[in-house]
Amino acid sequence: MEDAITCVVCSEVYQAGPREPLVLPCGHTFCRTCLLNLQTSGDFLCPSCRRDLNHLQVDSLPLCFSLLGLSSMYTGIKHELCRDHGGELTYWCRGCALPLCGLCLYSGHPRGHDVQLAKVCLQEKKRALQGQIQAYHQNLNENKKDIMKKVSSCFVKIKRLCHRGNRLHEVGREVEDLSREVQNVDTIENILVAEVKVRSLQDKQLYLLSSGCSETEIDDITDDEWWPPEDMAAQKTLEAAAMAQQQTQSNSNVSGDKRQTRLDCQDGKLVLHAFSKSIDTRLSLQVPSEVFLELNVGGRCLGRVYIRLMSHLRRAQQFLLLCLGSLGPSYIGATFFITAHNQERETLDVRRYVLPDGSTSNKILMSDLEWGGRFAGPAKERVVMGSFYGNDTHGFGICTRGQPGGVFQCPFGEVMSGMEVVKAAVRHDPISEVVITDCGMVVPDLAS
Repeated sequence: MEDAITCVVCSEVYQAGPREPLVLPCGHTFCRTCLLNLQTSGDFLCPSCRRDLNHLQVDSLPLCFSLLGLSSMYTGIKHELCRDHGGELTYWCRGCALPLCGLCLYSGHPRGHDVQLAKVCLQEKKRALQGQIQAYHQNLNENKKDIMKKVSSCFVKIKRLCHRGNRLHEVGREVEDLSREVQNVDTIENILVAEVKVRSLQDKQLYLLSSGCSETEIDDITDDEWWPPEDMAAQKTLEAAAMAQQQTQSNSNVSGDKRQTRLDCQDGKLVLHAFSKSIDTRLSLQVPSEVFLELNVGGRCLGRVYIRLMSHLRRAQQFLLLCLGSLGPSYIGATFFITAHNQERETLDVRRYVLPDGSTSNKILMSDLEWGGRFAGPAKERVVMGSFYGNDTHGFGICTRGQPGGVFQCPFGEVMSGMEVVKAAVRHDPISEVVITDCGMVVPDLAS
């Protein structure tokens, strides 16, 4: 019985706090501490079935309250004695929902209640819980399949829209050519030909506007499907935050990369073209220039920090590589230091990143990183800058207190939102307990 309420990784009985049981999507259950250790190791796999869980956050996993209750009851029965009689608590009263010793049954306990051996009750509850968990697991899998179908459907619609956008672009060029031709018409015969061409363009336009994905088809996944009624308030909050973030970006001094990439569909494949500053009327995406860091202390998520990068700088490109883990090493598992604590120019620093084997390094990933001269900038709050700890070393800092007249040798980004998370990290003692548990890139919006 003890095996059923014990984490198989650490062999500790589940209990409230660091050892509370969390359920993985694969249906297996482990304590919070062991899952956090696995997550920070950089190779987050289920210890039982080896399913890849690197996309998950431990804080988002559901707590198994029933199993926690059973473990508390079992712990009480196994290790505690009856306060009234000193006997071992080996019985369980279903009516009172209390553990009992042998003397409790004959001294004051109501007659007629359904009393069972605690071990028998635990076995029954275990089977019931396993059935519930299996049903939850099946329901989750069905919902995931449904979501993947909708994602696939959206992908197909994007390809159709790209193809339709290409056709509209071609018609637009024909319109421009015909406009120039009409301006130069000097005979009745030519004007009649132009009228025929205009009618042909009208037919093409009507066909394009009536074919492909209609607006109703594009929006066939309603807001109610994405946002349950109880989460509509959360949706409004996120929308307000997004608007505030856009306003912050418009007021920001960070001049990101202005290039875009064209989104296209050819030969049935959705493709991204090379980045360019010359954009036509087809669908396009901004160059990725925003990343996020998720900070955690002792299994408690502090929140996310969103950083807009000057993506034309090599330091910013190196930062993006480490946020994505494109070359293997990443910031997941990295810890912090503080420079000039409680003083002007105070910064929250990361000096080392984490390698796939769990070790750390401070070696640069890209050569010729910018430093000083024309790359220098003012030491202001919110600035993300390169840090120098010796030749050929990596490092970055987030400034939490500006310094009038101060200069950073290479600012390459700015915190767009989440400074309260940064400051909460600075206040934590010791700062080395603050860990980056997740990071990545913000997918840019479509730009027309």
